[in-house]
Amino acid sequence: MPELIHGMLPEIWEMLASSQIYKEEQTATLRGAFAAPLSIDPTKKTIILSTPSRTGTSFFRLELPMYAIKRNFPDEFNLIYADGNLGPNHVKLADMIIFHRAGNIHDYLHKIFKLWPKTEKRPVIVHDVDDNEFNLPNSHPMKGMWLAADKDKMSLRSLKESDYVETTGFKLKQTFSNFNKNVHVFRNMFDWNMPMWKLERDIKYNGKIVIGWVGLTSHFEDIKKMAPIMKYIHDKYPNTHFILSGMALKDTTISITNAPDGSPIMKEEEVKEESQTYRFRVKQLYKDFDQSRIEIIDATSLEEYGKFYKDLDIGLAFVERNTFSQCKSEIKAVEYMKYGAVSIYSKWGGYADMFNNLPDHLKQKNKDLAIDTENPIVWKETLDNVISHFDKYKSIAQEMKLYVEDAYDINKRANDRVEFYNKVIEQHTERQTSSIAKYGVLAA
Repeated sequence: MPELIHGMLPEIWEMLASSQIYKEEQTATLRGAFAAPLSIDPTKKTIILSTPSRTGTSFFRLELPMYAIKRNFPDEFNLIYADGNLGPNHVKLADMIIFHRAGNIHDYLHKIFKLWPKTEKRPVIVHDVDDNEFNLPNSHPMKGMWLAADKDKMSLRSLKESDYVETTGFKLKQTFSNFNKNVHVFRNMFDWNMPMWKLERDIKYNGKIVIGWVGLTSHFEDIKKMAPIMKYIHDKYPNTHFILSGMALKDTTISITNAPDGSPIMKEEEVKEESQTYRFRVKQLYKDFDQSRIEIIDATSLEEYGKFYKDLDIGLAFVERNTFSQCKSEIKAVEYMKYGAVSIYSKWGGYADMFNNLPDHLKQKNKDLAIDTENPIVWKETLDNVISHFDKYKSIAQEMKLYVEDAYDINKRANDRVEFYNKVIEQHTERQTSSIAKYGVLAA
């Protein structure tokens, strides 16, 4: 076997340690290394990180924390990544399994663990989730498929039957505490050393105030409600330019039929009719803009999406005031701030958490930028004020940039997870050992 560094090939360790993750093939290589580690140290605790599939949420909730722990505490744990392939061998190895999101494999294992012999060691189960998966709003494009696949029921089972739940903010903790007494908050954080957070502004925008919004297809109602607000600014300030980023690369629709036994059959099909695509619907909302002053940009890989923020002077994080949005994290506002944009955001859910966690001097400076209503008049007035006093707010934005670079740096906060996981595993192991001893004696 070649010489290893902290259990990894030198080239893999160098990639991880330097945060040089900027192409999909590089993160794929890293995930492969964590999925099939070259060595397992039996003297260390083993943590399995499992997700039904790789998504933006698994990137924040599993991958970035996994990389940060290994980078900063390289010899603390055996860390193994299971991307849709969690199996019996993982269960045998694990001291802890972190289930990210509801899914068929996770649901099956919950049923197995419920029947687990009291005389055998069982890993501690942590359910990680950053959405309210049992209460999707009617406007959510995935709701029909989610309900047909019983994912809402799977979500509730994971909440109730896991030993611990980890989530992103106050509202989710409050909601999930109705089902599990052990709920812990880890906010979504960033590896600011990744190249996508160090890009230069395009000089073609110099002299213009660039106003932007970034989001995916589940945010159509947000972008719809923002359209008249942005149109007002578009008409009043000719030196403004608008960028809407995150359009779906491929639109799909899902049809649901029933098999003879009544079970749902889901079929995914690509949308061929242009008028039915997400991009077309967004373009229709903004068709009255001067088309030379607005750009609509496609989604990109998780390793490169930072480019959406690098040219913005003002970033809008408008979210509907409903229960589901109240459970969203504040990453969009933080991403705007990282690139020095003035972030104007709904004071709702994770965004309200972010505002409430600010030190007093920054809270005072941000009070006009955290908007506690959907009322378009208030949003227009706020944008008016920011553009009219742009130098003042740009100065505040620079202070916020420094703040988020510290407060949301995952490498500076990796110790929080390490301490929590060590404590949870130790406590669980103690309980398991006592139980095995007790029931083992009784069985004998």
